[in-house]
Amino acid sequence: MKDRFITLQTIFRHPALSQFRILAGQRGMNGTVERVSVFDCGVDDILFTNENILRPGDLFITCLEQFRSGEESQAEDYFRILIRTRSAGVIIVGDRGLYNFTPDIQKICDEAPLPVIFLPINIPYALIIDTVNQYISMDTANAMNLLRIQKIMYGDQNDSDSLELLNSMKSDIGPVLRTVFCYGEFRSDLDLADLHVRYLQDSACIFAVDGKTVLFILTAEDENQLRHRTDALTSRISSEINEPRIGFSRIHPRREIRQALEEGRRALDTARSMESSALTYDPLNVTQLLLILRDTPAASDFYHAYRERIQRAFAAEKIRDILETMEVYVAKSGNFSETARALNQHENTIRYRVNRVKAALDMENDNIKFHETLALAVKLRTILGEPLE
Repeated sequence: MKDRFITLQTIFRHPALSQFRILAGQRGMNGTVERVSVFDCGVDDILFTNENILRPGDLFITCLEQFRSGEESQAEDYFRILIRTRSAGVIIVGDRGLYNFTPDIQKICDEAPLPVIFLPINIPYALIIDTVNQYISMDTANAMNLLRIQKIMYGDQNDSDSLELLNSMKSDIGPVLRTVFCYGEFRSDLDLADLHVRYLQDSACIFAVDGKTVLFILTAEDENQLRHRTDALTSRISSEINEPRIGFSRIHPRREIRQALEEGRRALDTARSMESSALTYDPLNVTQLLLILRDTPAASDFYHAYRERIQRAFAAEKIRDILETMEVYVAKSGNFSETARALNQHENTIRYRVNRVKAALDMENDNIKFHETLALAVKLRTILGEPLE
């Protein structure tokens, strides 16, 4: 799981900082910020005699006026040190010191890349620091939640230990819960930040971001209330994420958080595999079961044996047409007439193809085994990402 999700680019999409202009290092705007501080002191400061006080991810605010006229080399040294210590970037406030930001400095910052961002003088340092620290705080909370969730999911603790970890994230959670795993791109970084702020303040919900996956642990006093909360969350996700894939666990007592997390994760995997917008975990869902086998030789062997036998039987015909017929036949629950209509074929053509596939699989006398094999093969093709060609 990723530790951080807030980038410099995200921070500068905040309305309070919207008047920014990137002077150099645009390729570094996806870097993350660990600390923010003001550096308006002179070059003889301890900063230049002890670089150990700097850390990767430091973001500095400066007016750049500390470098007197004729001290261009010291200004260049300043930026080289920040590049060497892998700072997150520099915010220059106001244009009175911009003369120190020379073309040579711009060039080395572009090459590094070290983002250098200009803000007008009317934006107070305090507002910049408060805004950046809000994002850093969200990032820290996210990292801590992810680590605890990961420990619940993959650690060896018992239910009591898992419940203790859950309570350490939010102490006022309700007696029943469900997990919601969502995969997709947010319409904007600001939407993601707003969602985090909303659920960070919600005592009955735990929220975490892991790359393109967003995880919610929803809790409530009873199942009815939890369903209402789920509906509200689903509506919000649909409005803020492009073409989301959502997996829901079943409703559990909170002591079963580990099981709820596993169910939500598997439901999301199934939704993504089936290209479904949303799925709730169902222990009788065959696709969920097959997903466990996705990376095993047995799954690949099963599908390819099915395909090869059909290919031998239909050597003179397009294998794609036959495989597509079988997929539609399965989707239409073995109904010949509906399959024919969907493929714009005569029903006898569909019967002919199905019977030939049944013969190719040597299952003419076992209709149950044939349909079982066919359904499994069709699902495995989707799970394995195999082409119809």
